Amino acid sequence: MASVLEMLSAVGTLLAAVKGAACFSQIAVAQRLSIENVLAVSKIDVAEAARIVVHLQAMPWEPGDLNALLEAVGRASSSGPADTSPAGKLQNFECFQEYFAEGQWDVFLDRSASHEAKTELVLVHLSSMGLRFPTECTTQRIVGFHLATTLGFERAAKLPPQAKLDLVRFFKKKIKEYGKSPPAATVSKLPSDAATFERMYPTLALVAFADGRPCKCKLDPAALQALVQSVPMRSTHKATKETVQPAACPMDFLLKLMQHMTQPNSEIPIKFLQAHAPKRSSSLLTLPAPTISLDDEDTASSPAPVSRSPSTASPITAPSPAPTPSWSSHLPLPETDKAEATNKKGNLGVDATTELILAGLQSRDAAKKKVAAEKKGKKAGLPTHSKAAASKGTAEKKGRKAGLPTHSKAAAAKPMIGVEWSRSQVMARTGEKGPGTNKAFKFAKESGMPEAKRLATKWLRDQGCRI
Repeated sequence: MASVLEMLSAVGTLLAAVKGAACFSQIAVAQRLSIENVLAVSKIDVAEAARIVVHLQAMPWEPGDLNALLEAVGRASSSGPADTSPAGKLQNFECFQEYFAEGQWDVFLDRSASHEAKTELVLVHLSSMGLRFPTECTTQRIVGFHLATTLGFERAAKLPPQAKLDLVRFFKKKIKEYGKSPPAATVSKLPSDAATFERMYPTLALVAFADGRPCKCKLDPAALQALVQSVPMRSTHKATKETVQPAACPMDFLLKLMQHMTQPNSEIPIKFLQAHAPKRSSSLLTLPAPTISLDDEDTASSPAPVSRSPSTASPITAPSPAPTPSWSSHLPLPETDKAEATNKKGNLGVDATTELILAGLQSRDAAKKKVAAEKKGKKAGLPTHSKAAASKGTAEKKGRKAGLPTHSKAAAAKPMIGVEWSRSQVMARTGEKGPGTNKAFKFAKESGMPEAKRLATKWLRDQGCRI
């Protein structure tokens, strides 16, 4: 607190001395930035903040500089010491669309310009203005602005909410990549006009406005705001849950059937078929079906079990091919409507799906036969696979007690010599376990390593090792 008041007293004397000079504005901005940096790392209470405000109001500040300093005092008194976490220094850049020059707007409004060019232009410009940790509303506005300049308001409104959420994640990642270097000054809230920004942050303005002076936003404010509000920021947003249910597909039904049949001891009740079977249409194709026993779970309200033989044919609706969506290199963007955005991953052909179903049935039958064979073997007193393994382990234990070499010991008993430079020694290992099976040979200098290695080799040969 005392250091802040001393600094304010010195700055007040300086400003009073240069007041009326041509360089007064530049000196005032520099002193304001210095005071803001000191306040950012200071912890003051309400009483101390009131005293600082009185000193600031008594100094010959310009209105914009005084307002910025009062905001800095408020942040210091409410948040305490400097918070280095991203949550403690979030930046509000919701009016960034007012900071683009005429040449930049030409790129944004050019329909032939690529998505990548427009994306890089936005990110580079915001990074030059000091954006590092945007608020959620700022990120939402960036995504809405990008959709308006790349797709247009009409097409962007038809974009599925999940695609917009993917774009939110994309921009969050890119903002971190473009903002790795610290900015020349910290902008907690972007001023509503570029003139105020240029006066408050001259260093940042020198770089950000290198392409020209900013002009008024050339997008419809109401349409832009409506598009921004339609961008979901989290996966739990209700818009991402309201997905259009695709038409019933025979391939999806067969895949669900295969997954159900591959489960152990599973049967196919008629209720399952009624719940997942697709509706028939005019275009039909026949598919030989395997013999499957259909047992109803509720015999009181359902028909008797039905059996199908391989000779019978089951009519299956052939899915009509869907148009292939066109995607951008960094975000899936449909060309026409939501129907084109339907995900077709996992839809197999009829032959491939049939083979998968048959393979699943065969594997299930093989597992059942194996379990039945083991049960019969146990009843007959025959050794099973697990018993054979246990008897093998018992034999190995008996061999160890008798002093006979086992297979594992023979494989592990391999002598070796290793140089440990960090300990200045050569280790000789016989490969066996227990005391006296390893020995270290020290050497003082690097030139003594060969002699230590020779002694280690001789010691291993004396122990009966082949090396």
